[in-house]
Amino acid sequence: MFRIILSILIFICIILYTINTFFLQGKNTENIIEVLLVTQSNVNLIGQNVKAAYESVLEEEGVPFKWITHGDLWRKTPAEALKYNNTIIFPDYLTQNIPFEFSVWVEDFVDLGGNVFIVYNCGTMHKNGSYREKAVFTRLLGLNYITYNKYKSLAFQMANVRLKDKSSVDFLELPLGKLDQLSTITGYQYGKLSYPVAKVDVNHVDNKDILVYSVYEDGKILPNTFRKKSGLGNVMFANLALGYLKAYGTDDLILRSYLRAFLFKTSSIPHLDRAPYHKGGIVLNWHIDDWRERTNFYIYQKNGIIRKNLHQSIHITAGDYLFEPGDTLGFNAAKYPYVVRDMIKFGTIGSHGGWAHNWFTTQLKKNKLTNDQLAYYVDINNKVLSLITNYDIREYAAPTGIHIQPFLTKHLEKRNFLAYYYPGDLGSVPNRTFFKGKMVSEKVIAFPVMPYREIVSVQEFADNNISASE
Repeated sequence: MFRIILSILIFICIILYTINTFFLQGKNTENIIEVLLVTQSNVNLIGQNVKAAYESVLEEEGVPFKWITHGDLWRKTPAEALKYNNTIIFPDYLTQNIPFEFSVWVEDFVDLGGNVFIVYNCGTMHKNGSYREKAVFTRLLGLNYITYNKYKSLAFQMANVRLKDKSSVDFLELPLGKLDQLSTITGYQYGKLSYPVAKVDVNHVDNKDILVYSVYEDGKILPNTFRKKSGLGNVMFANLALGYLKAYGTDDLILRSYLRAFLFKTSSIPHLDRAPYHKGGIVLNWHIDDWRERTNFYIYQKNGIIRKNLHQSIHITAGDYLFEPGDTLGFNAAKYPYVVRDMIKFGTIGSHGGWAHNWFTTQLKKNKLTNDQLAYYVDINNKVLSLITNYDIREYAAPTGIHIQPFLTKHLEKRNFLAYYYPGDLGSVPNRTFFKGKMVSEKVIAFPVMPYREIVSVQEFADNNISASE
């Protein structure tokens, strides 16, 4: 009897093992290609928001990805991991405490053909929160990017970010309008932008691998971003808090450009194209502020600046005053509806803020409007335009770019708006922007302005004597 029971149990075990093996093999042969993003098991609020920033950009770029802890990676050999995932990203603020020993695993992974992107402060701290003498990936990268024990308060500094040459610009695909004549990243009205970076000690970084330099306040110029071959694989490093800049700095462009360059040009990750039919586009956005535009519009039409074969975005401030109630200097859409109807032939009508362009801007600058008042003036502007156009207004542009986040975007979402002109995330693509660490809206898309260095409008081109040829 005992032998019979034992035989039955052995038979059942064999069946279960066979079934388990079959399903595991079936799963493993699916060859799922995902980007692995490494995170610690416990992250603080900043880390959670940075994580959301990476997720947002990767979703918008159509990239399949999965979060994983270094411990889960460590359970596989580098060769095993490489069978199913050849690309690993170590984001900023999510991997500061990974152990030094793990660097050997990563080095082997790269040598075997893996692609690794190390961002900013990865592996710079002990578990107790103190800074390491050397960053975990110092040997792999050829430079130490945590130098607190040596430089103390100077271990983290502000620096301009300068691309090395044209090939670097092409690789990162940064818009030329975001760069000055030395290829330093600039911002609207600010000129050269300063970014928080680590003070690095360079052991060996080949000049041919450098993409971007940090130009420190003391004048020193050191590698900021580079990509190099290592064994059969590639490793890329960025001395920029990419995720933090997206989540807290209203700067989508840097994170997106770096991820696209690494994932699409280094790893060749399959992904969905964000552009319909793989065709890029540009939005020509007119801001109709006051009474002069009633005449100017017909001048533009006569000179072919506005034409029917070029669909444009025409945002109107609809009220009857400009600087103060009663001045009669507004566009006054209600009194001149035929002008708006003529404009419809050339594009989509949108809302340019709250009823009276300059008055509305002044009130916002002086914080004189409550949220309810802000919503009221936006709503009456929309209502007048909707009555004239006979359709719901779905686009918005803030007068002089003063877009009160997150309240205004959330109000636009309640009114079923689709998109808004945005001076944040300058130079980037339409995206779900973040503000103070949080995504503002899943539904209303920010359309960042594309600058030409410190200029963003046709009027400013004229004001700054920029020639037509330039």
